[in-house]
Amino acid sequence: DDDTYRGLLVLLGSTQGTAEGAPSRFTIEIPTVEGYFTGTGDCLSALILGWSEFSGPCEGNLACACEKAVATTQAILRRTIDHSQASLGSDAQVGITREPRVVAARELQLVQSKCDIENPPVALKAKPLH
Repeated sequence: DDDTYRGLLVLLGSTQGTAEGAPSRFTIEIPTVEGYFTGTGDCLSALILGWSEFSGPCEGNLACACEKAVATTQAILRRTIDHSQASLGSDAQVGITREPRVVAARELQLVQSKCDIENPPVALKAKPLH
């Protein structure tokens, strides 16, 4: 059914088998956010790389790194949406547009999201694919 994934982005991940374990495949279903936000793909990619290479809870665990990266990106988007609504007022619900004043109001709130970047609130979990 084509409606199953309407309003969702699906992140697919896979790892090769290593001496420590077998290959794995997983998905994370991410609810979409209406609007045009420049840099979200670059942000997500950088976060996945950072979490997968960081010597911490996700070191060597791609699914964990993706969960944290998705959580961080979602938190940054929530903060960005709040900022754009405060900046644009009733014009905030303009949907997907590249109008300069809207794009400026939707600039990713990265610095303001420092705490979420360091300690993301993970709500969406990776599901194994068999």
